[in-house]
Formats: sequence, structure tokens, C-alpha cells
Amino acid sequence: MGVSTEANSDEPIPAHEARGVPEALGAPEVLGAPEVLGAPEALGAAEPRLGAGASVNLIELSQRIRRLRQERQLTIDDVAARSGLTRSWWSKVENFRITPSLPAIFRVAGALGVSVADLFEGLEDRPDLIVVRKGDRVRIGRDTEVSNIQYESLAHARPSRSMDPLLLTLEPGAGRDVALAHEGEEFLIVLEGAILFEFGDRRVELDAGDNVYFDATVTHRLMNPSGVTARVLCVMDFKPGQDLGEV
Repeated sequence: MGVSTEANSDEPIPAHEARGVPEALGAPEVLGAPEVLGAPEALGAAEPRLGAGASVNLIELSQRIRRLRQERQLTIDDVAARSGLTRSWWSKVENFRITPSLPAIFRVAGALGVSVADLFEGLEDRPDLIVVRKGDRVRIGRDTEVSNIQYESLAHARPSRSMDPLLLTLEPGAGRDVALAHEGEEFLIVLEGAILFEFGDRRVELDAGDNVYFDATVTHRLMNPSGVTARVLCVMDFKPGQDLGEV
């Protein structure tokens, strides 16, 4: 899984191309601030592997970036100014929608006042078996300004992973205000209740036991218009570098 980015405001991602960075890695949206000192070569063999086949999980990295920013009492506007990367870019990173390139990661680390090694510490751990008890699930934040869907990670004990299973809880009337996209593909199956699934210009009613599998680069969202709580198993498989167009 790669490393992504998103924020609470989802502006179109400009089609930049970072200097010397393959477009497949996701070129950063740059404001023109000085580059963070320190070349990727300095990491040597410890260089984090981002992009296709990456060993660093996008959700784990995005949640760490958000936590570090909040611990330092910095707003997204603050880190955008420090890094020279736009607010929209930071928002997409923290909401795991796009994968940041390695040069962008150096800017992120500099804005947060940490080393790249500290930013990635432990994120390549890959135990061959994990057991997550019901009470050990981890709540993660996503699109909190436009969504009241509750997300729980079901595989957080394996930081380096290729799939992301999540339990989504939608209370009566819950959902996301706007349809958004992200890299990769996604699978949803309704465990309890019923939801309304919007995919592009289509809407599908899903009852308990129904499932969908779809291209996540198409804008989509879930809503629960019923009076009963709905629970949905979601599995995401990120594919870094995909063109999302206007997300």
C-alpha cells in the first residue's frame, strides 16, 4: 500500500509534475516554499518505499501525520505554510486519499519537526498473524468536517499491510455530505441495517448481506436514510499514483 493524502476540503488536484519524480508516485501540490534540506539518498537502505508495491501503509501513515500535527497544536493551514504544500494536499493526505511522493514526505517531516526515520518508525512491522479483539479496534478519523461515519480499523496491529479492512458504523441519518474519490479499489458488504450507496451519478440501495466492489477513483459515498443503525465492512486496496481528476 502506498501513502496517500487528503483533507477536509477537497479541491481539485492540479496536474503538476514534481521535478524528477515519476507521476505515478503522486507529485506534490507545491506553493513555492524552499525545499526541506536533506536528500532521500541520506536514508540509504532504510529509505521508505512509497508508490507501487510500497511497504508503508497509507492509512497508518496518514493517521500518524494527523496525530503529530495535532500534538503540536498546528492547523492544516500552519503545516501548509511551513511545507509549501497546499491545504488541499495536506487534507487529502490525512484522509488517506492520495499517495505522497518521497520528496513530499521530506517536506511533511520538516513541517512537523521530525525526521523521516521517526515519521516511519514501526510502520514496516509485518507480523505473520494478528488477532484483534472486539475491544481492541482503533477508531480513525476521516473527513470529519463533512462526514459523521464512524471508522474502526480491523488490522491496525499489522502496520505494513496490503489491504485495509474497516468497520463503518452509520447511525440513523448519518453519511458524508459530498461524494469523494481515492486511489485504488474498494469492497463493501452491509452487515446490519441498510444504506444508500452513491457511485458517480448512480444510487443503489443495499440491504444486509448485499455487497459492492468498485473503482474507488470514481466519486462515491454512503448514507443511512433509515431509522436503524447500519454497519458495513469495508475493505480498501490502495493503488498509488492513479489520476483522480477532480476529487
